[in-house]
Amino acid sequence: MQLARKVPGKDEFDETLRYFENQLSTHKVEIKTGAAASVQMIIDENFEEIIIATGVAPRQIELDGIDHAKTATYPQILSGERTCGDNVAIIGAGGIGFDVADFLSALESDDRTPEAFLNDWGVDQGLEVKGGISPHGPSLEQSARQITLLQRTSGKPGRSLGFTTGWAVIKALKRRGVSILTGVTYERISDEGLHIEMEGKKTIIPADTIVICAGQESRTSLHEELSMAGVSTHIIGGAAKAGELDALRAISQGYNLALSL
Repeated sequence: MQLARKVPGKDEFDETLRYFENQLSTHKVEIKTGAAASVQMIIDENFEEIIIATGVAPRQIELDGIDHAKTATYPQILSGERTCGDNVAIIGAGGIGFDVADFLSALESDDRTPEAFLNDWGVDQGLEVKGGISPHGPSLEQSARQITLLQRTSGKPGRSLGFTTGWAVIKALKRRGVSILTGVTYERISDEGLHIEMEGKKTIIPADTIVICAGQESRTSLHEELSMAGVSTHIIGGAAKAGELDALRAISQGYNLALSL
């Protein structure tokens, strides 16, 4: 959630975090930070129930040059640990890839109020234009960065995006000049950038920064270590299923599990 809230238009996660922070305080839940849980610590504490909610980690991909200084993971970018150059290639056009493209292409003057949204999309708020859309259409403001979003499959990009919001994200990215390429084969990363093949032709994306958004993997090492030690646990959220990260599903699992204990 700390990463998701950095994406333009997803600041509602601020309120989700505020809510849970207050709830934890109200119910006097003890929180320990800066200390990784270990098998021995958990055994020594003699807990009656152990819930594994260790989440996910970015999925690593096998690609020649993946350790190049140009490459960065999506948590590094969204957290501000790494900054991007003027030319960016994003490997992976799933939900996270689109979020990173939105984050990196957002304008400093980007206003997310309802009024600004209507103005940006050319909606006639005075209801004077037939069809309700200004003849000038949506506003067009180019991002300062040249961003290329790449997808391995040749199908329509953005399939994993929300039905009611996905179209707006895709159109907004195109308005900012973000290129979306499909049917791409990744070959290697070098000082020149990202080497790819598309439609039988080899080319180079001259990127300063290459962001890896190739999905995520469940973090299950603690669960596995506890199981080997004969300790029974419950596993929920991204730790149980990494595909298509879903905060609602994870929260629901935690809530229902708590009710059952």
